[in-house]
Formats: sequence, C-alpha cells, structure tokens
Amino acid sequence: MTMAETAPDASCVWLYAVTRDAPPSEKAVPGVAGEKVSALQEAGLTALAGAVPESEFGQPAVRHNLENLDWLAAVARAHDAVVRSAMGEGAAAVPVRLVTLFSEETSVRSLLRERGTDFEAALQRLDGRTEWGVKVFGDPAAAPGTGESASDDTGEANPGTSYLLRRRNARAERERAVRAATEHGERLHARLARLSVASRHHALGGAVAREGTGTLLLNGAYLVDDRDFVAFRDAVGAETGDAGVRVELTGPWPPYSFASVPGLTDA
Repeated sequence: MTMAETAPDASCVWLYAVTRDAPPSEKAVPGVAGEKVSALQEAGLTALAGAVPESEFGQPAVRHNLENLDWLAAVARAHDAVVRSAMGEGAAAVPVRLVTLFSEETSVRSLLRERGTDFEAALQRLDGRTEWGVKVFGDPAAAPGTGESASDDTGEANPGTSYLLRRRNARAERERAVRAATEHGERLHARLARLSVASRHHALGGAVAREGTGTLLLNGAYLVDDRDFVAFRDAVGAETGDAGVRVELTGPWPPYSFASVPGLTDA
C-alpha cells in the first residue's frame, strides 16, 4: 500500500528523517497525525514521511497550531519518536526540523535526488556517533561561605548598617559562587569537547534561566563516537562533586544539533 492510498482526501507530506535504510517494520511508530509513516526510497536514500491532513497541517492551519503549546509538544514528541525509530540499532539518521512539509510525495523524492550529496555527507558524519547533552547548574546557596551570615565582621556599626553590610557581603559571596560555577562549566565543556567529534553551546534562555535547582550555566551538546562514550561519561562523572555545582548528563538524543543539512535541519 502506497502513501497515496492511505492519504487523507486533502493532504500534504510531513518529512521526519532521512537514512540509508528503512527501519524494521515491527518498530514502525505512528506519525504526528497518527498516520502510517512510509519509507520513500530514492537515489540510495530513504525518507521517512507521512501523509497528514491539510486541515491541521497545511497553511494557514499549521501556523495557527504552532501557537498552541500543547499541540506543539504533542507533535514534537511524535516527530521525535519516528526519528528514533529511524535510527534503529545504531543506524545513522538525519532528523529534519519540525514542520518540514511538502505538497506531495514526488517532491520528497526530488529532494533526495537533488540534495543527496548533502544527506550522504551528514550520514557519514553521524554514523557510529550519538548526541549527548550536559548541563551545569550553579546553586550559590549550596556553596560554602554564602548566605546572610557570610562575612559578618561589621565592627561597631549600628544595627541598620550591620544588616546592610551582611546583605552586601552575602551578595558578593553569591556572585563569587556563580563565577566559580561558571568557570567550572567552561572547564568541563573544554574537556568534553576534546572527547567529542563536535560540540555546541545551546542557549541558556537568558540570565535567569532556571531548571530544577540552581541557575543553568552550561547547556552543551556533544557528538560522541560510540567507542569513546565510556571515557566521555566518566569525564562528566568526575566533575559532579564541587559544592554549589550540579552536572547532568542527558541522552542519548537523535543528532538534532549536528545533522547540518542547510535549510532542512536545526544545525
């Protein structure tokens, strides 16, 4: 059964990923509209794509739906599930960005022919490698010497002045703790970059970005050769003990940060 035979009456085509081989059928997962994802083979490549209804995914409907965070989150999860299925048992796959839409199947096949060199170069770069994330959080309250009582030597100052001095000293201690945690993150990033094929800094979301406990100071992505992962993991684990600093290893992730096909991927 072809994509055309299963498509809604008015449909467009959502592209998920490009790989060399279709994933095993028993691992097939539904797409963003619950549709059956098809493997379109052309020019030695395989595109995973699905026919989705224009009423939800065509213009201008999709532009409106992207403003609905619940809709966007559900679509992103479904898209990621298909990408992960494309990776199979360690197979390389190029994930394309969300909302990569085509009017028909033939347009996807044309893309594989026209951009085949770009996709093949990306697949070679990703083969046998996995994306991992590392986050560093600074928690000044957990660092030694911080808090309202820090540097409480105020001499003969009156109570009002003593309070202001304590506040000033506590703030200075917190700022020193954040600087120390930031430097910790920079040293860790440099070390992990040496153990990786490629690395990227992701945005922190602003100076007050918070996730869990503490302030997010490093949001790094690393493309790691699978043979080197143990050394990479151990390097992360060796950097988790400093007071006031929390380090998290996340992944494995599809290689969203390193796919590098201009105009079609996030990187």
